[in-house]
Amino acid sequence: MEVLGFDSRFFNGIYPAGHPFKYVFIKATEGTGFKTENYEIQRDAAKASGLLWAPYHFYRNWLGPEDQAAYFRAEVGSDAGQLPPVLDLEDTSASKLGETPGRALRCVKEIERLFGRKPMLYSASWWWNPWMGGGLTWPNDYFHWVANYTTAASPLLPLGWNGWNVWQYRGDVGQLGFNSRIDWNRCDSIWLDQFTQLPNDDILLKIKKSTAENLHAALHGG
Repeated sequence: MEVLGFDSRFFNGIYPAGHPFKYVFIKATEGTGFKTENYEIQRDAAKASGLLWAPYHFYRNWLGPEDQAAYFRAEVGSDAGQLPPVLDLEDTSASKLGETPGRALRCVKEIERLFGRKPMLYSASWWWNPWMGGGLTWPNDYFHWVANYTTAASPLLPLGWNGWNVWQYRGDVGQLGFNSRIDWNRCDSIWLDQFTQLPNDDILLKIKKSTAENLHAALHGG
């Protein structure tokens, strides 16, 4: 079953009644010095509305990949959402091919290390193909969020991608009740369902299990 979500840098965090969305991607940072002014407002509104959410970082190739990952992690803080953190790859000021794919990989790996989970790559064939090229295998180690605005039944994928997890299929849409234009996304409910358990809930369950096992051992031995 298809599930709708959205993203918008300029959203004010006020959700209109009857909106169709179940998740949202929030732009947190860009480079090593930009943070979305109302990031926390958007984050808290998503949580209060019961939406699954994730932060994303807009990658700038001329800046240190590890520095960007560290800035992204520091500004997001301990509350990083249920969905995978996202690296937005569409910097047209980067050099095409050359060192760009390697530097992007360094940033992805550092995000994975700092967040302790697999991130998601956001890109589109118009950017990925000339800037990253084909023949890369590492992108398929990560989740895929593809941007392709079309009425076709499936998106045009960047070279080398073996599929998609989230598809941004409508861009810059004026949606009644939202303060700004938003991008529409779709994903499969089966993929989304794996993120419905909060990390804190998972930790709590592990603590309860450990406590129960210790209590059983104390009462019955072994």
